[in-house]
Amino acid sequence: MFFCSLRQIEGNLDVDRASTVEGKCQHHTISTESSAMSTFLNVTPFCALLPSVLSLVFSAPAETAEARALLLDAPVRLLRAKLSESKISELTFNLRVVLFWSHRLLSSYTVKYSNVLEQLCHACFTLVDSIFEGIRVLAADTADLNASAECFQEIVESVLQHPVIVLSFPCKKGVTALSLPCSLSNCPDLTGMSMEHVEEAFTSYSKKNLHLVDGFVLNLLSKLYDLLLLADNDGRSLELLFASPKVMLERILLLFKEKFQLSMNKGNFGLLLPNFYMVRALTKFMSPFGLLELANWMFSELESCGLNCSVAFAPAAFVSLYIADIAMEFLYDYLQQADHSSESFRSWGLEIQNSDIATIQRVYHGILHFATKLNLEFADVCLLKMLIHIHNAERSAGQNTEYTAFHMMLSTMAINTPLSILHHCMFPTSKVKAKAVWLLLEASPMHMNFFGQMLMKVLEKEASLQDRDYDSSSSRAHEHILLLPAALSYMKHHSDGHMQCVEFLEPVANFYCELLLGDGGFPRWKSFITTSIFEENFSDFRHKSVQGMLDYFSDTLLGKSVTMLHYYLSSKEISRKQRLEIVASVCPQSSDLLDSDVNDISHDSHNGILKLTNELLAKISFIRLLLSPPRRLLANETDSDRESKRVNNAKLNFISMLVRTLDKILRKFPRCDGLSHSDKQQRVICCLEYTILKHIVELSSEIQTHLNQLNSIPFLNQFIKSSLLHRFNDHITLKAIRCVLIILSEGKFAADEILELILGHSHFLSSITYSVVSEYQSAFSSTGSLLQPAPSILRSVDSPPTQENKFQICVAEKRKIEIIRLLRVLYDIKTRQQHNSLLNESRELCFLLLSVYGATLSETDLEILHLMNEIESYECKTIAEVDHLWGTAAVKYREELKLDYSTSEIHKTENTESNGRRRALFRENMPIDSKLCVTTVLQFCYKRSSRTSVFSLEQLRQDNFCDILKTTPRSVNMVQIYDPMFILRFSIHALFMGYIEPAEFSRVGLLAITFVSISSPDEELRKLGYESLGIFKKSLEASQKSKEKWHLQLLLTYLQNGIFEPWQRIPSIIAIFAAEASLTLLDSSHTQFNTISKFLMNSASVNLQSIPLFPTLLKSSSVNFKADRLWILQLLYAGSNLADDAMICKRGSVLELFLAFCSSAVSDSESKRLILQVLKKCVKLPVLAQHLVKDCGLLSWISSVISSHDETLGSVSNSSSRIFGLALEVLNTLILSRFVTEWLQETALEQLSEISKYLYLLVEEGKLFKGNIPILTSMLNVIASTMRLSMKRKIYQPHFTLSLHGIFKLCQAIDGHSRSTELKLTMELGTDVVLMNGPLPILSETDKSRTVMVVSWVTSNIFWFSNKKSVLEMPWEEPIKNECLLSKILRWLVASVILGRISHISPEKSNSPGTLQTFLNRTYERVEMVDSPVANERLAVIILYLQDRVKRNSDTLPSVVTALCLLLLDRCSKQDLVDSRGQIERLCSKIHCPAESNPAWRWHYYQPWRDPALQHTAIERMEVDQACRSLLIIFSNTFSAGLPPGVPVLSLGDVEKSGLFQWERDFMVKQPYS
Repeated sequence: MFFCSLRQIEGNLDVDRASTVEGKCQHHTISTESSAMSTFLNVTPFCALLPSVLSLVFSAPAETAEARALLLDAPVRLLRAKLSESKISELTFNLRVVLFWSHRLLSSYTVKYSNVLEQLCHACFTLVDSIFEGIRVLAADTADLNASAECFQEIVESVLQHPVIVLSFPCKKGVTALSLPCSLSNCPDLTGMSMEHVEEAFTSYSKKNLHLVDGFVLNLLSKLYDLLLLADNDGRSLELLFASPKVMLERILLLFKEKFQLSMNKGNFGLLLPNFYMVRALTKFMSPFGLLELANWMFSELESCGLNCSVAFAPAAFVSLYIADIAMEFLYDYLQQADHSSESFRSWGLEIQNSDIATIQRVYHGILHFATKLNLEFADVCLLKMLIHIHNAERSAGQNTEYTAFHMMLSTMAINTPLSILHHCMFPTSKVKAKAVWLLLEASPMHMNFFGQMLMKVLEKEASLQDRDYDSSSSRAHEHILLLPAALSYMKHHSDGHMQCVEFLEPVANFYCELLLGDGGFPRWKSFITTSIFEENFSDFRHKSVQGMLDYFSDTLLGKSVTMLHYYLSSKEISRKQRLEIVASVCPQSSDLLDSDVNDISHDSHNGILKLTNELLAKISFIRLLLSPPRRLLANETDSDRESKRVNNAKLNFISMLVRTLDKILRKFPRCDGLSHSDKQQRVICCLEYTILKHIVELSSEIQTHLNQLNSIPFLNQFIKSSLLHRFNDHITLKAIRCVLIILSEGKFAADEILELILGHSHFLSSITYSVVSEYQSAFSSTGSLLQPAPSILRSVDSPPTQENKFQICVAEKRKIEIIRLLRVLYDIKTRQQHNSLLNESRELCFLLLSVYGATLSETDLEILHLMNEIESYECKTIAEVDHLWGTAAVKYREELKLDYSTSEIHKTENTESNGRRRALFRENMPIDSKLCVTTVLQFCYKRSSRTSVFSLEQLRQDNFCDILKTTPRSVNMVQIYDPMFILRFSIHALFMGYIEPAEFSRVGLLAITFVSISSPDEELRKLGYESLGIFKKSLEASQKSKEKWHLQLLLTYLQNGIFEPWQRIPSIIAIFAAEASLTLLDSSHTQFNTISKFLMNSASVNLQSIPLFPTLLKSSSVNFKADRLWILQLLYAGSNLADDAMICKRGSVLELFLAFCSSAVSDSESKRLILQVLKKCVKLPVLAQHLVKDCGLLSWISSVISSHDETLGSVSNSSSRIFGLALEVLNTLILSRFVTEWLQETALEQLSEISKYLYLLVEEGKLFKGNIPILTSMLNVIASTMRLSMKRKIYQPHFTLSLHGIFKLCQAIDGHSRSTELKLTMELGTDVVLMNGPLPILSETDKSRTVMVVSWVTSNIFWFSNKKSVLEMPWEEPIKNECLLSKILRWLVASVILGRISHISPEKSNSPGTLQTFLNRTYERVEMVDSPVANERLAVIILYLQDRVKRNSDTLPSVVTALCLLLLDRCSKQDLVDSRGQIERLCSKIHCPAESNPAWRWHYYQPWRDPALQHTAIERMEVDQACRSLLIIFSNTFSAGLPPGVPVLSLGDVEKSGLFQWERDFMVKQPYS
């Protein structure tokens, strides 16, 4: 009856399964009673139904466990259905009910095992999961935060105080510790197991090994903590909410500690497995620093027992390391997140303190200890992860200034790593150890030098073995190859940036060259690269750009091996014969480059694709390196034509292999559309294809002469067909085809066949006809334009270009452009080959191009126009056939003409009738957009010839394939306007044929374009303009009399009478006036209609030396005086474009009048805004810029505007904010003028300084600019420009600088904004302001704290600027002539410290020469300032970190060491420094005084100041450098004071014992030292 009732309940119950169970339990059906039972079950609440269900299932007979599970399934689903309909308060109550019965069942289960009880317990587990899931959903939808918080608090109390928790954690009377007894029976005994088995036992122990009670409690706690992560309330409420859960986690950790001690006492670490699993499962809810403290506690327990070196206690070491590892992973994930207020981080309120840094240091050195003493492989893995975290921590330092100091301390910790770790990782080495060595070398220059010494000794030992017993495939050779990245890093450290290593490192390159090119090396390519040493897991692959992926693959071991050979071949030469033999052994002539069947790789196999790409890229680079070595001995290369031919044939064969390889890849990885690049695997394949195409193009260029002499080009046919078949939609592939065809243009191939392949391609039509019509309809409208007269040109001045008039090139548009360019190249080659085939196809192609042509100056339209002209020049006249129409209008026009032609053939229509029909069709389909005509006038391209020249055929031939990855700014966000050249030809044809009436011609804006064209510097454009005016005049004279005709004739006469030379260029302001008049005279309702009409009637001719109507409208006293002034301002704005306009404005004192008017009381905000817009255009003209600043006092005027409009700047929309922003734009544009900057620098910087000072005061009030980033950026740009000019002034001239307090406040104001891409320019300018301001003496403790903040902010910015670049890609090691920003801020900080101390001593003593020690003695004598050790240490850590990150420069090292001495030695409280005092003084006596102590020293932004009188020999420079590095080691060790006594760190004694300095003197002093 019960199951019959279930079948009648509506819901998503499985009726079939219910009936199956019913049949097993009962052989009859009860239908009458089931209906009543169904109603009862529907209305019975969950709390009443649950015990009944449990009782029923417990008492019901069942033959097997499976039958009982089926029996239980339907009631559980009924209970879950009831839970899904409950409210959050009901769910909370039901949770208590389930926990009550769970406790009853589990208590019985612990007494006596039963299958029935276990199944019922699992049913309760399922219900608990459903309850928590329901609460999560309802809590996320609840708007009342207080109600949610109360609910969460109630749930926490219900769970953590429930007796079911005590079942797993029973508290014993009188004992504060806890036990976890239930799971001990499932624990294996780890005594006597090997380390591999111990690690497997810990990592494989899972939930199924836990006792049922422990598993339930663990699942319950996990669900509870997951739910608490949804809590969203104020800090105090969260603190109260998380209080009890934190106590519970602390109890779990306390239990873990007890079990750890118990396991150590009994020597059986299997007892620890359940607790270890519980801690591991709850890790994400624990504080990472708490876990690190736990790891340190375990380290100390092992050490106190004296058992940390015993293999028997390796399991304890493994557990300690594992806890430390997951804690660091959690901490690193936290630092990587930009929003630290999310998830579990809020529950712990992580704030990194000095004690936390000390904890991390102890953990790090604990890992080093277990790695070196117990030789645990897992310890090596932990060490590697730790170094990776330090290596990548710069990203988080760039996200938040607060964590920059934390990252610096981590880096200092890596620098203090003892040298013994290098011995451990190198002898013997492994993949993990070798990568750890490489990361350590990247973090520490001292370890880099010590590694070099060890490496050279190893090479000497290898060289002493006359008869080597190993080849490239031996284990010893593999160890050397694993260390290749570290060796390569060492070579880069001492190279000049052009892969030219110094002489003493040639043995390294020679050794690896012999190793890699030996019998078992690269010549046996497949067997060599498939060894385990070259295997990569690619788990860190995150790149999206092609260049990023190429850099990633070049950083793999295989990629670095090829780079090492590149270093060798840059200075040495391998014979041509040997190189060709190696190439032949790597890839036979008839094969492709794939080492395995590409069909075996799945499309979804990410690692498989990455492995293929890595190996293939390395193989291509290797072969290319052999065929085209960087260093060529020209004498040997040219002495034999036969040998040169062999190389050319080898390169040709390699190109053919590349083509065959590319074909296989294209077939295996098809791409439907070039837009589908979002997939990760697809991006990798795109990178691989790009590389192959790049090498095909480059190799073809290298053997161009050889290819053009061949009777046929072997690879061309397959390359073209395969590329067009599989990648027709890829613009990169199309460009590669074009580049190859340009290279082979003189070769023997049929261009018309390739042309036929392209024109006949199934995707050709869709690719060509793709357009942005839906986004830019006004530019391509085909009908109805004549019904819409053009709006006023000057009224459109204030309207910014809308999105529909802007154009951005998308991928499909790039494909379209590349197809057109490819066709242009093919038609050019076809012409030279004198092929006259495909004439009909060319005509249709030309019309197809015309149908998608938009007649604009966009890149696509210019390419189309060039191609149409090149086709029409010798084959067809399609444009003339459709009467110069374009776009869809041309298509409709042609179709109608075809229809009319067929009709006229039948009915023998008269020719005059046919012409009339053509005129009617033309007028119906005329594609002119009047709004676009107005935009064309306002945004007229006065340099069309220079713009179109970049699209010439000659430029196309010189196009570089690699530029495909670069973003060209010529078409990005460009305002769309008509191409005046095409529009003028269209106008001439339409007027000549009589298709358009003169009044209509003027009304749509075509006459306006014609007027503006005669002001163009382009003579060809002016000729077309004058021709169009001439035909327009004739057409106007022949038209019927009307007022419109009379007004237009008046305008033409007015203009014609003032032009005296053929094709004379008129000022653009006159042309704009005529263009505006051509529209105004046709609209009698226009405000200026009468004014312009009277003006033209009273003026016999135009005066090209003055602005029409200027004095009349400016001084207007009519009713529309405001409109009159705005009109003349708009005219001046639209017409200030060329030098002629500038002379008119200057001659008529136009700008002076406007400046005076703007400052008067009658000027409104709209007028001021227009005047500022006019000024912004005028200052771009050199004549006016000079005139405005020297004669008109523009800087003072801008200063008054800024000071009177600085209210409510936080708003982006109010008028004051807009005027303020425009004034800043004018000022920033003015500063770009070379004359103005020179004039300001020499004589008038004080004016700009006053403005900058006022702007600084505004920036300091950062609240004014909240949300107005553009204004803040403009203000900072003015301040930075002022400082740049001040920096270039003579030393005796006044300078503009800010105080340390000012810089500090400036950084605070900028840092108040959240970092985003929008803010990047602002941050860059703020960084420049700090650095160009120059160092500021640190005179007090307040100065120190401010300096720490400023330097940390700048350093964080530098990391942020390089956001997605890896540390290796960041320009830390740029040459001094292009000094990196980190080096600048280091010099800035060091000089600030030194100058602050010098300011306290007398000039006589500070200027006297001597050693660093004498300088320090003089500074200590007079200094009475009480230093704070904490502030000094923070500054010292920053200096040590920055010095480590930049390339060592012996000229600045003494200054760095001096600053550290001043910070750490005076009144030093650190015992290690006190003990080393004598050694420090001895080292300081070897170092000369810092450059900052010289009176002639001056801060330079671009490069360090050098004393020309200070000259040292190489030996002297070496001694100074070594003394400085010794002091750096001593100072760095002072920050390891938090470590326990006896913990090894990098010490000067270890360095001296190693003989590193003596080795450097022996091997390096012969080289030019820098």
